[in-house]
Amino acid sequence: MAFNKSAQIALALSVVLIAALATVAAEPIVSPLSGDAQPLSAADIGLHPLGNETYAESWGLICPLDDGGVLLCNLMLSNVGLGDRNPSLGLTYISPQGTITEISRFDLDYIEAAQNRLLVRFQDVSLRGEHPHYTLQVDDDELRLRAQIDALAQPLKVGNGTIGLSKGRFWKWNVFVPRGRIAGTIEISGKSHPINGWVYADHTWSDIPLFSFSRNWLSARIHTDEISVDLFRFLPADGGKHQGAMIVCGREFSGADAAVSWNDAQFASDPTYGFSLPMRTVAEATIEGRRVRVELELGQRLQSFDGLDQLPRVQGILASAVVDHLATYRFGARYTINIEQSGGTPQTLRGECLVEMLYFAQ
Repeated sequence: MAFNKSAQIALALSVVLIAALATVAAEPIVSPLSGDAQPLSAADIGLHPLGNETYAESWGLICPLDDGGVLLCNLMLSNVGLGDRNPSLGLTYISPQGTITEISRFDLDYIEAAQNRLLVRFQDVSLRGEHPHYTLQVDDDELRLRAQIDALAQPLKVGNGTIGLSKGRFWKWNVFVPRGRIAGTIEISGKSHPINGWVYADHTWSDIPLFSFSRNWLSARIHTDEISVDLFRFLPADGGKHQGAMIVCGREFSGADAAVSWNDAQFASDPTYGFSLPMRTVAEATIEGRRVRVELELGQRLQSFDGLDQLPRVQGILASAVVDHLATYRFGARYTINIEQSGGTPQTLRGECLVEMLYFAQ
């Protein structure tokens, strides 16, 4: 997720965790995500304010760049702390050489957010626009970012875009750029770097924290000249099978499916946080009459951190009584995509992508 939940940077996880302290019990999933691709309205990617303390809403971008770098950005509003609609920003830039620059801002002033369109303005940060063009601007002491985002596919949601939980609670997921291009510059310590590449962007909101209904998450965003494939899944907190979705946007066909089969293999234990991670994952779905199979083989670990470490000391002590870890992993991975259609010629695509994992529990 902007998986959300798309959708997984230290700041966003920390804020969600603080909110989660008010809701500890595992929530059963009453209505899972289901169905195929459905259109979005402008209001679907606008603000959806709620009054409860566990409300959180975010707009996230994942950008694999042409030079091998990666840009990840998440703007969030939540009711954690004093007052409502408290803004925060998390941004990660991984250079082509592997140097990581991160900013996490909790001290921003809220300016405005529109409910009928995409317009989010915090102090020093803005994300705005209408399909198919958006702009992102960040002015921080450590870096400045100016970027133009051009969507190459229609915004969508899978089914009604909702995971329904008990007592009327929910998690919402809308994808306003399933396939697009980003262009701009990022300035770090006075030195400018080009930002040119692919972009995936989503909008999520919920009245319940992620680990109240899930144990762990996995997401991957694959972009080629021919096709983009967006994958995400999570393991429900009360057990059962993985749930999630696959979105495909290509020249020949586009669509989505929540009925994805998942198979993991070649597990490796993480000595830092103790989780057993799947080093090979296969996802299969049927989209627009085509069978799409995606195989991911994890390679170099680019980054890992525990969201609990991002919290102030007192809040961290309280949070550790609820979960042992809030572990985020980012891996470089090799993918193989096989596409088959009755009567058609099978197609195989191979390349490299970014895979993210978020673990609260095994």
